[in-house]
Amino acid sequence: MRRGSLALVIVLLVLAVPAAFAEPRSSAKPTPVRVDKRAVTAERAHQRIANLRRASEGFRIVAEQPTPAGLEAREAKDAEAYDLWLVKSAREMDALARRWERSLAAASSKEPILEATKQMEEMNGSFSLQYLQMQQKIQQEAREFNLMSNIMKSKHEATKNAINNIR
Repeated sequence: MRRGSLALVIVLLVLAVPAAFAEPRSSAKPTPVRVDKRAVTAERAHQRIANLRRASEGFRIVAEQPTPAGLEAREAKDAEAYDLWLVKSAREMDALARRWERSLAAASSKEPILEATKQMEEMNGSFSLQYLQMQQKIQQEAREFNLMSNIMKSKHEATKNAINNIR
């Protein structure tokens, strides 16, 4: 049961996290992922921060779910490692949101507008790069989890067939 729910959670995270950070698009056709070099408005920056906070909270909620009873030792260990990874990722997202908020506060102080704009553009590039790295980590974890899940399923089916053949 835990394995199935973990697979579902990973699939949902891989699909939902990029959508949570996606910027509004004017056209309906998809565009390739790239680092956005456009100037960042304060409103857009606050939206991104809010999206980071929501994703972080979602990771924490999933990590706090109890592990079902009856798991094999290896499965319980894998579930625990996955929960630790979720907590670590949530912390990284919170740290990124805090840095973004500090930079926003500094940019909104009495600095010249040109300097604030330049700083916002640098932050946006950094934020986008860090987001892409986090997205790649999540996708890699999902691929690894799916691989392990498929291997465990194959082993289970082979064992089940062997037992049925003995009967």
